[in-house]
Amino acid sequence: MSLIAAYLSASIISVILAFVFIIQFYRRKSGYALTLAALFNSFWLFNLVPDFSGSGSAISSQLDLFFESMHYSIWILAISRSLPDGIPESLHRKQKWLFWFCWMITLSTFVTVVLQIPLSTSLSSLVALSLTVITLSSIEQLFRICRYDRQIKVLCISLGILLFYDLFYHSFSFIAGGHDTTTSQIRASVYLAACFMMAVGVTLLNTDQNKAEKSHFQLSHTAAFYTSTLVTSALFITLVFLGGYYVKVFSDEWSTIAYIFISFSVVFLIVTFFASRQIRARIVVLINKHFFSHKYDYRKEWKRISDLLSQGQNEDGPYSLAYSILADTFQSPAGIIWIKSENDYIPVFNNTQQTFPEHLKESSYSHFCNRMLNDEWVFFPEANPKEIIANFNDELPGWSKEINDLWLLVPLITNNELVGFVALTRKSSNTQPTWEDLDLVKTIGSQLASYLKLHQQEEKIEDQRQLNLYNKLSSFVMHDLNNLIAQQDLVVKNAEKHIKNPAFVADTIRTVSNSVQRMKSLLFKLRSNKPEDVEKISVAEIIESAMAHSEALSPQPTFEHQGPEVFINADRDRLMMSISHLIKNAQDATPNTGKVSIKLASAENEAFIEISDTGKGMDQEFINKKLFKPFESTKSAEGMGIGVYLTRDYIQQLDGHISVSSIVGVGTTFSLTLNVMQR
Repeated sequence: MSLIAAYLSASIISVILAFVFIIQFYRRKSGYALTLAALFNSFWLFNLVPDFSGSGSAISSQLDLFFESMHYSIWILAISRSLPDGIPESLHRKQKWLFWFCWMITLSTFVTVVLQIPLSTSLSSLVALSLTVITLSSIEQLFRICRYDRQIKVLCISLGILLFYDLFYHSFSFIAGGHDTTTSQIRASVYLAACFMMAVGVTLLNTDQNKAEKSHFQLSHTAAFYTSTLVTSALFITLVFLGGYYVKVFSDEWSTIAYIFISFSVVFLIVTFFASRQIRARIVVLINKHFFSHKYDYRKEWKRISDLLSQGQNEDGPYSLAYSILADTFQSPAGIIWIKSENDYIPVFNNTQQTFPEHLKESSYSHFCNRMLNDEWVFFPEANPKEIIANFNDELPGWSKEINDLWLLVPLITNNELVGFVALTRKSSNTQPTWEDLDLVKTIGSQLASYLKLHQQEEKIEDQRQLNLYNKLSSFVMHDLNNLIAQQDLVVKNAEKHIKNPAFVADTIRTVSNSVQRMKSLLFKLRSNKPEDVEKISVAEIIESAMAHSEALSPQPTFEHQGPEVFINADRDRLMMSISHLIKNAQDATPNTGKVSIKLASAENEAFIEISDTGKGMDQEFINKKLFKPFESTKSAEGMGIGVYLTRDYIQQLDGHISVSSIVGVGTTFSLTLNVMQR
């Protein structure tokens, strides 16, 4: 009765294992093979129940031997389907040879069933023993090859336990000519425990993948394939031959009760693991802490990074410091950092020795950026398409293919905001990140995001401080205007007295002329501070007014208007001054023999203005870091450095957008996009 309970319990747990395989491996090529192996394992265990319900004899019929052979052959099929892609061809051929050899033995046993050829117990046990050794060899190779897949490791260890007991089981049968009830009952217990280990292990470790680093000493594939398993199996069989075996038989009634209790407990535990995410998480943490070695000392890494950030910026700025922290941790030789600017992420640091065109910037609304933000996803572009880390590689931007030796794209996230992201190049070929690499790089990325966000806030505070300084400067300018007015007032008061003096008249003219020029210059720079007077205005008319305002300078701009006339709600003077700033800058940067051109076009509810010149141009570093900052100018002491800043500020107030592209020595193009009124 206890044997029936033992094998029925093992059969039930094997069915549960099949459902676990369906859930955990349904996306893998091995999923169906593993499920089939578990289901046939359940059928085979159930088939053994009547054979051992009496005397507990060994494999005594051709049909039993056929089912035993099928049991091993289907597990070999599942093992072969579990091998990853890219294994050495020689190893693949050897595994294929073992696969077909095992199935040929199984076919031979089927022939004995059909032809009713009698086999002795010793011969049947020898056939089963041979299949056990072949299956154990395949398990070992799978364990060696899948070093980063913990689910496969648990599967291999559990099957290894079964096969090692089967070595003893069939060896004992070969020597003694049969089994007693105890060895058969223990076999059922081993299968029950191993199936439970597989079900729980595969469930708990469904997200953990770890590719261990290779040791400096490693056996060749040929030596590893033939040596370890065969030597271990031979030693084990020898011990069985020399030592024998004896197990004390327990009461049959108590054994039956024990198996029922164990079966119920196992089913309850498996259901609990599936239903409770919290229990699974705690056990996974326990396994990771106590059974797997860690690649990093997280306490030391956290302290090292905190110390580096607390020391402040290095001489190359905050972005260089942020990159150096990541590079030192993962031995990355080069990289690029993108930081959000308005609606795009633009590169602000690049030490890859590559120069990239403007399209290297990435829209903040792209699938790539949304994936990084929503899933805190680290992209590994060279991942095998069948691996989990490659799930969203189809969302990678096109420019990712232009970066040589690109390894990882790491998000910089803090407070649910994607501050930026980092591209790290690889230190060597085929360097796949482990789960510890990914966890650590996300943690460091979060720290760096907070640091860079703080730096951005400090920059904004500095910009505001400079604007306050500008307001103070305006007060001094107004004071200067008052002095000019006082000077003119003095001229008026002395006019009656010295009006007939030619020298006085000449001096008066010079004074007035100088004052007019000074006032024009001051008013031109400060005019945008006057209160707004919003009205419906023609964009083309505003452009023409701005051109007229700059007609004293050269080269004279050309204007091309494509499409119908468009209107916008804005302050006439502020918009005209904003466009005039850009025209004047283009004229200042362009020689008299060059060209300044203005184009106006419209599409749907938007107007597009392009102001282009053939001047000296600007480098990308100046555009990214200084162009739109107040008091930064390419004209040295000739300009105040606030024109472009105020222009962008007003265009953004109109819900518009301004962008710039420039090539040193070729020229610059400013592009303005404005929302126009409905026709």
